[in-house]
Amino acid sequence: MSSLSAKEKIKMWVDANIRSPFSKLSPQQRLVALSVGACGGLFPIPFATTAVTMLFVLLVGLNAPQTTLAIALNLLVAPIEVAAIPSLARCAGMVTGADTTAFTAAALLGSMSDGVFALLSASFSMLLHAVATWAVVTMCAAAVAHRFGVLTRGSKRDADSPSWKKHTESA
Repeated sequence: MSSLSAKEKIKMWVDANIRSPFSKLSPQQRLVALSVGACGGLFPIPFATTAVTMLFVLLVGLNAPQTTLAIALNLLVAPIEVAAIPSLARCAGMVTGADTTAFTAAALLGSMSDGVFALLSASFSMLLHAVATWAVVTMCAAAVAHRFGVLTRGSKRDADSPSWKKHTESA
């Protein structure tokens, strides 16, 4: 009886539980999962991105490998999310005419170090403006994806389906 080394056992587990499920996803399924993960992960309220991503997962109807991919990307874009909050807030401030001089990374990081509730109370206006910009951008991206048939309920369908071909040929 041959005994497998720990490295071989890990490799077998990764092949069976990670590579195999993801290799069965079509390019469209990967695109939808990555889009859901990115949009949810860039939600501009720190510590709330996973909940938003899971809401999107439920709305779109992703399968388990797609959900795993979306959550992984959600967590990977966390530094980008935090860095983008002041810029998103300034965009909404320009449209509304609000004073955006306090919308700085230093103010955001200072309030983050005191905890979630301090962050929400100290940076409420900045976060509200950032959420407004994020919502507009996300709705536009979802509308475009829906128009091309990428983002539909039950997006588990295969990229070889007639409806997917119809949308890609007409674009």
